[in-house]
Amino acid sequence: MRKKRTTPKKVSKNGKPLGRPDSHPFDPVIADRVVAELTEKSLRKICEADDMPSRMIIVGWMLNNDEFSARCARARVEQADYMDDLIIDAAERTNAQNANAQRVKIGAYQWRAARLKPKRYGDKLDLNVAGQEDGVPIRTLAITATDPVEAARMYREMVKADDA
Repeated sequence: MRKKRTTPKKVSKNGKPLGRPDSHPFDPVIADRVVAELTEKSLRKICEADDMPSRMIIVGWMLNNDEFSARCARARVEQADYMDDLIIDAAERTNAQNANAQRVKIGAYQWRAARLKPKRYGDKLDLNVAGQEDGVPIRTLAITATDPVEAARMYREMVKADDA
């Protein structure tokens, strides 16, 4: 990612800035529209409209404007809820002829929603560790022997003690 400009633009002797002029300075009206549409569309789709700037200009705005970048990030997170709506719509429109195609769509929407809002739509991982099926905790043994033969002997004694 490109870093924000920290030094001011260089100026010529007559006071005019050097370099290519900014063809699309930040426009708050367009920025508001981008944020509003970003909850239901991709940035690529939004920028396809004739009256919208290119995707790279919007990305440049995000890099140079922290407030706009934060608003876009929040809109992307909310896009996960829209993906959830799309999943329900696709499931309701499923019939025998389009079942496989709808399954692919639903899988893609689920994947995207899980990446955008992992706490709500992501895979739930159970990190609790239990021993056997009856939930008995796992028994641990700290073997301090550095000799592998001695460590194996200590392990065999522990297993015999468990079997008795």
